[in-house]
Amino acid sequence: MGAVKADKAGVLTTLVKPAVTTRYRLASGKIAAAGVRVPVASLVRISPPRTPDQLRGYVRPLTLVGTTVFIQRQDGARWLTLTRAAVDTDGTFLAKLQLTTGVYRAYVASGHGFVAGISPVLQVSTS
Repeated sequence: MGAVKADKAGVLTTLVKPAVTTRYRLASGKIAAAGVRVPVASLVRISPPRTPDQLRGYVRPLTLVGTTVFIQRQDGARWLTLTRAAVDTDGTFLAKLQLTTGVYRAYVASGHGFVAGISPVLQVSTS
């Protein structure tokens, strides 16, 4: 990454924007600090439903094409997986399920250099 300079208090700060989960460590000469893992999650979004039998959304980056998206509904403190969908070549997915009133999310498991990605929750009302 390059050289890092300490501020007046001796604190070292640097900005990193890794594209995938990455480990960093500070080294100077023969001395090296323990590594620090910077996790990167995939971006997952779901759209409000247009029909009562499907949810659409997208996943980024596009390198996650073919990855499984789990559609989950909140049940108390836990999340129940209702169905799965695959990420298409344009990064979108279409999950077919019968929607009921509740709170939903889309979940993509870790892999391909990413930690698990979870969409913001979506409140669905079928009444």
